[in-house]
Amino acid sequence: PAAEINAAAAYVSALTVANDLPEKPFIIHQFRRSMLPDRELITPQPGLAMIIHADGEGPVAAKLASYSALGIPETGFFAGFKVFLARDPEVMAPDAVMALDPVPDLISYQ
Repeated sequence: PAAEINAAAAYVSALTVANDLPEKPFIIHQFRRSMLPDRELITPQPGLAMIIHADGEGPVAAKLASYSALGIPETGFFAGFKVFLARDPEVMAPDAVMALDPVPDLISYQ
C-alpha cells in the first residue's frame, strides 16, 4: 500500500507545485496497523499536509486504543481522528478528543 499512496501523493503534489497552489490536505485513513504494514515507507510530499487519520467506529475505549496503537504522527505527518456521529455507540465530546495525545491536527465528524 505505501507504493500506491506514494504514487497518488506524488501526483497531487506535482499538480499543487506546478500550479503554485496552496498546500493541500492529503488524508491517509487507517484504523489498524495491519492496514499499512509498510507505513514507514510513505514519503511526505511538497505542497501536501499529509495526515495519518485514525478512522474507525466503535466504543470510546476501542477508538482510544486504536489511536494509541497507530503511533501517530510520524515525522513529516499530521495526526487525524474521526468521530462517527451515528455509528459510534457513544460520541466522544470535543474536549475528550482534544485531550488525546498527541492532540489531533484534524478532527473529522461523519
